[in-house]
Amino acid sequence: MVTSILPTHLFKDNFKSLRSLNIYSLMTRISAILFVISIPISTGITHLFLLSLIFFWFLEGDLKNKAFWVFKNPTTLLTLAFFMLFLIGSSYSKAPTDDIIELLDKMSKFLYIPFLLSLFVAKKLRRMATHAFIWTMVFVFCLVSVKYFGKISFPFGNKFTEACLFKNHIDTNLLMAYATFLIAHYALQSRLFGIRLLLYLLISVLTFYTWFMSDGRSGQVVFSVLSMLFFIQHFRWKGILWGGLFVFLLITSSSFFSKRFQERWKDNSLQITRVEIVKPENNLKAIEPVPIENIPTVVESVKPANKLKRIFPSFSDIKLLNKEWRLELKNDLSTKERLHFAKNTLKLIKQKPWIGYGTGSFKGIYKEQARENQWLTTSNPHNEYINVFFQLGILGLAAILFLFGKLFIMSFRLPILEQRFAQGILVAIGIGSLGNSWLMDFTPGYLFVLFVGICFAAYTDKGQQEIKQSRN
Repeated sequence: MVTSILPTHLFKDNFKSLRSLNIYSLMTRISAILFVISIPISTGITHLFLLSLIFFWFLEGDLKNKAFWVFKNPTTLLTLAFFMLFLIGSSYSKAPTDDIIELLDKMSKFLYIPFLLSLFVAKKLRRMATHAFIWTMVFVFCLVSVKYFGKISFPFGNKFTEACLFKNHIDTNLLMAYATFLIAHYALQSRLFGIRLLLYLLISVLTFYTWFMSDGRSGQVVFSVLSMLFFIQHFRWKGILWGGLFVFLLITSSSFFSKRFQERWKDNSLQITRVEIVKPENNLKAIEPVPIENIPTVVESVKPANKLKRIFPSFSDIKLLNKEWRLELKNDLSTKERLHFAKNTLKLIKQKPWIGYGTGSFKGIYKEQARENQWLTTSNPHNEYINVFFQLGILGLAAILFLFGKLFIMSFRLPILEQRFAQGILVAIGIGSLGNSWLMDFTPGYLFVLFVGICFAAYTDKGQQEIKQSRN
């Protein structure tokens, strides 16, 4: 029987086992749960609780035994080797030191996986962490609903769209989609009618958020793929039919009844979300920003006006006040722009396909080429596979594909829930990385690190015993 994810069970049962721990062990586990809760809420707080977790992890002691479990788990070598490639890439990169350090910092999140693997060996702590993530997303949904339907302003989150609060629409929709996937597994396996009814209700409201409130298309794609995976996991080949039918109904109903879905998918041309004319030296605004709901994710400064007309013909009637002023176009990336970045990046990759340009090299090289070829500029290609390919060459591309593939194969040796959750996070990030650099990005990257740590911590002798017991 799968444990309930109701808060009463979380506090009554799970925390009872913490009383017997020493103070450092207790603080390590509390920091771990707070780390889980903070990922959907705050970047700064996430770093704080992660550092707290590691601090108490060392103070807890028993380092020899921990190291044994860490390095016995093949996940450790996989993730550390992946990060090591970026270290090697930094040795021949010609990028500025700041860019190299910035990229290494973004990928250093993989270094935390071994700590999580040793910590989440305990099954109860894995359940606590998963439940904490689910209820955090339910809490986020409640606050977002107040903002969305009640038109209430919070003292934070105003820079995001009205359907987001703590994170942007892309990250929030990914988090909601994965939380829905987790809840669906608990709902299907729960034997208590009341709990199952509550979980189905949560699935319904989070699904409504993903398709009818949010305008994050990446999250909608991930939700669709996770839905297919869910049905396949439970119904095997019949799941393809049921999953396909479910996704078809979702897309059809959203196409007819979701205004946001219609707006976000009807046009893949460049979507300008704000226009400002500013004076560079003092940032004075000549014209107030055009009020459009979509908050900018990319800023393009274009000068002079004739270059503006070539890149954005629809703005050909706009004239700059004088040579001192520039027009800033702030836009939300569409599929067209992502394909534009991928196509141009692949052209550059052909010049150095074997070892790439080195760690942290993309931003500077692409910016220089964009200036020469009048491309739209970007700080990353919005495709993690191409991003790694550009920096580390064919070896890097093979490494990221091997990382996802090997972990997916390893997932079949996990206990049933961990197996399904692991496959879910691998598919979600793997598919989402086709249109985003999600391993490099903060929230998706840490979501990946967290659930790889939670799920593959069960890849131990104890985990194998759980599998044998479930099959007997």
